[in-house]
Amino acid sequence: MVGCRSLLAYLPRALIYPLREHAPPTILLVTLMLGFGSASLVALPLLIIGTLFLAHYAIRIIEQTSLGHALPPALGGDALMLADRFTWSAMLAPAVLLSLHFRGAELAVAVVALMVPAHWMALGTTRSLLSSLNPLRWAQIIRVTGPAYLGLCLLAGGALWAGRWLSSEWSSLLLIATWLYLLFLGGHLLGYLAYQQHERLGIGVQVERPDVVRARKFEREQAQRVTELVAEIGALHRAGDSTGAARRLMDVVPGNGDARSFHEDLYARLKLTPMRGLALAQAARL
Repeated sequence: MVGCRSLLAYLPRALIYPLREHAPPTILLVTLMLGFGSASLVALPLLIIGTLFLAHYAIRIIEQTSLGHALPPALGGDALMLADRFTWSAMLAPAVLLSLHFRGAELAVAVVALMVPAHWMALGTTRSLLSSLNPLRWAQIIRVTGPAYLGLCLLAGGALWAGRWLSSEWSSLLLIATWLYLLFLGGHLLGYLAYQQHERLGIGVQVERPDVVRARKFEREQAQRVTELVAEIGALHRAGDSTGAARRLMDVVPGNGDARSFHEDLYARLKLTPMRGLALAQAARL
């Protein structure tokens, strides 16, 4: 996941995400809870617990993916804390959607539905209720993720439409399981978008992209080389061999990296030493 920068290129691998590790047993468990919980009023508590558990796990998927993890999160002890504000915050947007739907405000439903992924992404990446309810944060997420965000909204809308059409053809348990698969897939893709744009969204990650790892490794190696060169030139200068120090400076070859960056780093280090003449000579090479 970390090395794939295109959503379309990553999509084939994302399709198997809900079928890996802890996701399948979670889908089975929640399907049974929602299916049997909606069968009668007696089982209503089971429906409520299943819904809260589902909201908690879906946001956890967004959170873990946005940190750079390509596998579904484990069913840890935090999943039992269904009454925390993190879980209830995740239920806020769906509750608003249901309320508007029952009132027949279909246009408002469409507008709110367009904001739900941004709300969930903000909640999953910051764990902040204030940030997740900030329209400016939603606007930033939509602007940064661009067409990919709209594509996920279309996927969600298509899933709901297909579910209504198939509700008379499929069993309720199969339909719930399919919806859960699509929900976990959508959450994973939201987290993927957040991960790929984490610099612009201002969020931290735990697993860095390979290009970032390589860049940081190169920076460390270049810093080490500059340190060694300054030490070598300084030793010649202190020994009174100014000509040898100047010759060693002029013989420096940047290597395979960015030549200008190397020379700028070398100049910055020489400028901090008593070798002002050599620092000026290095500045002339920039």
